[in-house]
Order: sequence, then structure tokens, then C-alpha cells
Amino acid sequence: MSAVGVALFAAGAYSAHLNRKGRYGNADERNRAARESLLTASWNIKERNKESQQTQYQVLDTGGNLIQKIAIAGKQAEGTGKVSSGSSGAVVESGSSNAALAAIARKSLEVQTEVLLDTKHRIKSIARDTENQNRSEWRNAKLNQEQQNRIASREKESADREFTADLLNSGVNAYATGSRIKGSKTPKKTPTETNMSKQIGTGDQHGRDALKGINMNDAYTNFMNKYGKGYKWRK
Repeated sequence: MSAVGVALFAAGAYSAHLNRKGRYGNADERNRAARESLLTASWNIKERNKESQQTQYQVLDTGGNLIQKIAIAGKQAEGTGKVSSGSSGAVVESGSSNAALAAIARKSLEVQTEVLLDTKHRIKSIARDTENQNRSEWRNAKLNQEQQNRIASREKESADREFTADLLNSGVNAYATGSRIKGSKTPKKTPTETNMSKQIGTGDQHGRDALKGINMNDAYTNFMNKYGKGYKWRK
């Protein structure tokens, strides 16, 4: 291959390399964004769990205080009932007095039980809603990661195919151009030589025939080992 052909192939190969490098960069950015979506989801879940626990503690504390107030009010009502019974002349230990006091105690216990059950249900509801939100966010983050990784993989495969095609095209063009330049320096052909050239084929045809069956990735590597020592190219 002539010096001009080498220069043309080098320029084409470098252009193909830059194109593939840019597309690889886009694919790597997709992979990075996919990883960050999982990290973001994990952080959100952690913070949501903290807030959920604080809310549950507040509900529990509110329910406990309310139960305590109801119990105190019940005791006060029992005491008031005893005093009323004594001032009216009724015997505290009589059946009617005991029934009234038992009714007060029973009502107080029922209200406390209702508050306790309501508190438990509210705490369970908060925990359930938090768990559902966490599951939904993590599932969406995983689906996004898988989708972005698939797209990135296809982009890299497409970049590799285009890189090989660009190298092949650069090699053909470089060989054909070198053949034409070399042919222009030779003496003018006789009619017989011209007919023979037409039968044999053009420089472009020679280039394509010469490159048939060549692995362009190997050709690129061999070229870089021989001519690209002064460059720091990176795939």
C-alpha cells in the first residue's frame, strides 16, 4: 500500500475509532444512570422507612395517652358514683350500687379497648402503605435498570458493527486510491494493455477482492501495532 493509501486508511480508522468511542460513551452513560436509579430507590426506601417508624411511634404514643386518660376518667367516675351513693343514703355494697359501678368500669374498659384496637389498625395501615410504596419504587427502578442496560448493550453491538464496516470501507477506499495514483504515474498504456486492464478489473475492484475474507478487527490491530505507536487510542 502506498504512503497515500496508508494515510487515508489511518484517517478513516481514526474516524471510525472516534465514532465508536462516542457511542460507547453514550451506552456507558445509560448503564451509569441505571445504577444510580437503583441507588436513588434504595435511599428513598430507607428514608421512607424512617418516616414510617416515626409516624407509628407517634400514633402509638397518642393512643397510649388516650387510653390512660380514659382509665383515669373511669376511676374518677367510679369515685363520683360511690360518693353519690353514700350521700343519698344507699349502701355502697348494695346490689344497685355495685351494678352502677360495674357499668362505669365496663364502659371505661370498652372505650379503652376501642382506642387500643384503633391504634393497632392505624399502625398496621401505615406499615402496609409504606411497604407497598417501597415495593413499587424498587420494582420500577429494577425495570428501568434492565431496560437501560438492554439499550446500552444494543448500542455497543451496533457501534462494533459500524466500526468494522467503517474499517472495511476505509481499507477499500485507501487501496483503490493508492492504485489509481500509482497507475497515473505509469506510462500511457497501449490499446492492447488498455483492453487487458478492462478484462482484469479496476483498482477499486482489486481493493475489494484483496480485502475479501480479511478480519477487519485483526487488520486494524495490525495496522495500529505498525503505524499507531505514537498515539494513545482507546476503544
